[in-house]
Amino acid sequence: MFAFIILALYFSCIHAQHFYGVDYGVDPITCPTLEDMTNDFAILHQYTDRIRIFGADLCNQAELALQATQSLGMRLYLGIWIDEHPETFDKEFASLQRAIEHHNLDNVDGIIVGSEVLYREDQSLGYLIDRIRRVRNAMQGYNIPITSADTFNKITPELANEIDFVMINVFPYWEGVSIDNAANTVLDHYHEAVNKASGKVVRISETGWPTAGANYMESVPSPENQQRYMREILCRTQQAGIDMLWFSAIDEPYKNDVEGHFGFLHAQDRTLKPALRIQQQDWNGPC
Repeated sequence: MFAFIILALYFSCIHAQHFYGVDYGVDPITCPTLEDMTNDFAILHQYTDRIRIFGADLCNQAELALQATQSLGMRLYLGIWIDEHPETFDKEFASLQRAIEHHNLDNVDGIIVGSEVLYREDQSLGYLIDRIRRVRNAMQGYNIPITSADTFNKITPELANEIDFVMINVFPYWEGVSIDNAANTVLDHYHEAVNKASGKVVRISETGWPTAGANYMESVPSPENQQRYMREILCRTQQAGIDMLWFSAIDEPYKNDVEGHFGFLHAQDRTLKPALRIQQQDWNGPC
């Protein structure tokens, strides 16, 4: 019995160090190949079983991500990008339809129609709901949940009623919050979204902390602050049973200033940033 308890505790600790999922962005100028994406996902598989992509058509992401995750036995959230140009959705939707025709989707945990469309004010809520319904109609018979991702303050009962579960983006850094109160801020906003979610499950689709770039009010980017934020938010969400995807898996130097430094892996060689130690001992003890 004692040996069984020790073994159970060991596997519990191993599970606790993993992310529920991570967000994976692509450089639209130098699109990854299938080999590039598979190599990236193989590295990320050390930390998670689940990848989220943001678009289907750009860089042929849906096609490549389906092949890469399925070859590695990983889960996938497929993204459908929406911006201010209606033709963008049309291209994305066509790529989704091709993916349906040429691949099984057994490893797809959901299709995310739009990312921060309402926050950026790219389109109206009515437009977004119409596109969610079009995707849902196309996916009839596949038993794949349909959702959208937006900032926590853009979630409304009207939007929640159209999706199968709610995904929220929460960045205390962009609220100018001190690292001392960052994790508390995320949990507060999570509960605000729960109150507007019409009883739907709420997941955190993006949260993270940068390691470099400009301060934003009381928010200070640094490797040490990213490590602290990661440790606290992983611990808090796991204890509360909240699914959380970390933004972002890998630094994105093609983005401006601080935006390019949210990854926990270096862009150059996909190695772990020096201040981070994603080990069993980092996640033990109180949050």
